[in-house]
Amino acid sequence: MGTYKIHADLDVDGEVQGTSLDINGNADISGTTAVGGTVLGTSAKFGRDAHNLIDFSADDKVTFRVGNADEITLAPNEFSPATSDGIALGTGTKMWSDLFLASGSVINFNNGDVTMTHASNQVTITGGSLFFSFGNGNYNTVDGTTILDSEDNNLMSF
Repeated sequence: MGTYKIHADLDVDGEVQGTSLDINGNADISGTTAVGGTVLGTSAKFGRDAHNLIDFSADDKVTFRVGNADEITLAPNEFSPATSDGIALGTGTKMWSDLFLASGSVINFNNGDVTMTHASNQVTITGGSLFFSFGNGNYNTVDGTTILDSEDNNLMSF
């Protein structure tokens, strides 16, 4: 059994022309198409092709696929890369101008290895070691209260 196609040239205010529908329910629409109201689908996908699309899945997620890879996921209370360490926020030539975080926000490195936490007029850094590099000197904290020059062990003074 072959594929049967129904072809009709539609002219709705000059917007849609050259539409075909095959027996399997696949539509091929060329020209400009306008849709009004709400369009729903349990597995709606929109894009240029299967490699570059927006996937509205049935599990309350929207996935952005670029270059045949899922890159970003939008879910309730979450905007994240689709995979860990999978995408950069900005580039060396296309940088964000500002970052605004709410009071009490936490910047979390490597799932809690080092965190920066904001509280009223204060930022607390916890975990790991704190290392500063100014000009030609390298400085680190030994016990949280002393800052040493890692090259000659002299205290850094302000």
